[in-house]
Amino acid sequence: QKPKWKQHLDEVNLSYTEHFIRASTFSLIFAKGSFKSLIHGLLPGFFEKAATKTIKDSNKLLNKSK
Repeated sequence: QKPKWKQHLDEVNLSYTEHFIRASTFSLIFAKGSFKSLIHGLLPGFFEKAATKTIKDSNKLLNKSK
């Protein structure tokens, strides 16, 4: 039986490198959105659409592979 990590790569049909790049991209999208949302919480006039944009950006990346 294949290791769990290899099973996952097969399920998502990505190589290790492709998966790393994709996961890293998600991480950066969420980190940026998290930071902007925190600033928005403290200073409501800034980054008013940060959470919405984060969701849209991550959804776009998710649907890109379908």
